[in-house]
Amino acid sequence: MLTVIAAETRITGVVEGGGDLRVAGWLEGRVLLPEGTVTVERDATLRGNCVARHVIVAGNLVGDVSAESVHVHEGGRVVGELAADDVAIDEGGALRGRIRSLAAASACEQAARVPAPEPAPRLGEASEPPGLLRLASVSQAGPPAAPRPRGRHKATMVSR
Repeated sequence: MLTVIAAETRITGVVEGGGDLRVAGWLEGRVLLPEGTVTVERDATLRGNCVARHVIVAGNLVGDVSAESVHVHEGGRVVGELAADDVAIDEGGALRGRIRSLAAASACEQAARVPAPEPAPRLGEASEPPGLLRLASVSQAGPPAAPRPRGRHKATMVSR
């Protein structure tokens, strides 16, 4: 299913659903289409955060984007943070913000939920036979740091 916001139309609010969205006019608000494609046409504006599978920008998008892929066409402008694994910016397209890998962000969130390992027993606390000295490394710094995520991140700059 495709929803179209016509060129002469201004909408303020939240767009949520399972289909695709094509913005040819003005939309101010959040867009939540995790399985769909959001297309911002030339001379159109989307002002708000956007969550979608694919985002295509030929007009103006002001807000943070979370998607599997983002493509900024010639004349397209994005102001905000892109969280995506596949980013393409054509010559004449612009991004003012930053790009971060969607897989790396997801891995960081998962690592934050992993419980800290139990501390090693201190000297004398272990139930070892008498006369056996057991050395244990005890860190004063706390639990070890979470592993660094190893997500794929692909950014493509296209020139003609």
